[in-house]
Amino acid sequence: MALVRFINNPNTLKLDGFRSIKSVTLGPYWIPAPPHNTFSIMQQAFNYRRGEPTIMLVSRTQPLAANDAEAFRDVRANGTHDITDREWKELVPVLGEQADHDLFTLKVSEVMDWNGKLVIHNEGEYVDFQLRTFSLFVDADDSGQFVEEIIYQAPRGSYEAYLNEAMLGLQSIEWHSLHSFLK
Repeated sequence: MALVRFINNPNTLKLDGFRSIKSVTLGPYWIPAPPHNTFSIMQQAFNYRRGEPTIMLVSRTQPLAANDAEAFRDVRANGTHDITDREWKELVPVLGEQADHDLFTLKVSEVMDWNGKLVIHNEGEYVDFQLRTFSLFVDADDSGQFVEEIIYQAPRGSYEAYLNEAMLGLQSIEWHSLHSFLK
């Protein structure tokens, strides 16, 4: 269970222990929403006080099928690179709605290193909502089966205005080691 606490001053949040995330520290204007947990996901969102941007941490509680987990592992095993068309097709179960070109206009899709962990990074926009999105798809336990999503999203008109603030928080992510995560 994640622990959200205020540190240093009443406006700085630190989230400890959200699945593969050991900790993440958000700046002075992010406020936690109530956790949202269902049969298939655990979610913790943070909303920006003066606008509409949101940072979400989403953990899927149901494992991917074995062949989908293998594809997720294999894509990241090739190191940092742009996602190819073949890889894209294999990642549909991982990427969900972002793999549907009718719903999501993709601008960037790549494997990148995020603070020592290889993740899939997507950027784009949900067409109907004009909602710009920065997403990281994380292999929670290095098996490929358990996907976590780290998402920053905001309406098209305010995305850039809050992007630096969101990235400062997301760049503070510290990962659990695989050994400590499995305990």
